[in-house]
Parts: sequence; C-alpha cells; structure tokens
Amino acid sequence: MKQIALLLLLTGCLGLCGCHDDDRGTEQAAALLEEARVELGNGHFDRSYRLLDSLRATYPKAVDVRRAALLFEDTIHWEEAKVELAAIDSIYTFACLDREELRSTGIDTLSAQFKRLRDHADSLRYAVDRAYQKVRFFERKIAEQQ
Repeated sequence: MKQIALLLLLTGCLGLCGCHDDDRGTEQAAALLEEARVELGNGHFDRSYRLLDSLRATYPKAVDVRRAALLFEDTIHWEEAKVELAAIDSIYTFACLDREELRSTGIDTLSAQFKRLRDHADSLRYAVDRAYQKVRFFERKIAEQQ
C-alpha cells in the first residue's frame, strides 16, 4: 500500500514538473512571437517567417502561442502584400505617364526598356489588380479573426 501511495505521489510530482516545463516553453514561444512582431515592424518579412517556423518546430505544445502565431502570419502576409501593391502600382503609374510628363523627368522615352514597359502596361494593370485583391483578402481575413 505504501508503495502505491509513493508511486502516485511520485507520478504527481513528475506531472507537475512537466507542466512547469510546458509553461517555460510557452514563455519562450511567446518571446519568439514577440521577436517576430519586432522584425515585422522593421520590415523584415523573411525573418518574421523564420521565427514563426522556429516557434512551430521548437514548441509544439505551446498551443495558444502557436494559434496566435497563425493569426500573426496573416498580418505578415498582409503587410507584404501592401508593399508589393505599392511597388507594382508605382511602376504602372510610371508606365502610363504621357510623353510630355516623361520628358520633364529627363527619361529617354525612345529607349527599348521604356517601350517594353509601355507594351506591358496591360499586364502591369492586371498585376496591380491582383495585388490589390490580395491586400483586401488579408484585410478581411484578419478582421474576421479579431
């Protein structure tokens, strides 16, 4: 009987130690998530993704933090899509300037590179529309999750 009581007591202690390890893992996972947020604030999308991947691989039992990381990953996608939209839109706007506006900037409107850019204006417009839809998709997704 004493052996069974001792075994139960020992099992209970080991269970408590395991929970403490999980708490520490949750804290470390939360620290990684916060670091990923800081990296996103600095515009480092790849570093944010890598930190989230590391969080998932290293702390599989930190379920609540991993759930928050999934939501945060959508925020990274959204920020990345906004940057992409701004870049493509500026190229498209430039391609659509008329010759007089371009001459005032000193750009050679007869260059082969500029002619190719002008020829691809429709494709650029399509790319702008797709980038805009991507931004809107992540905006809606994030709004639904909150």
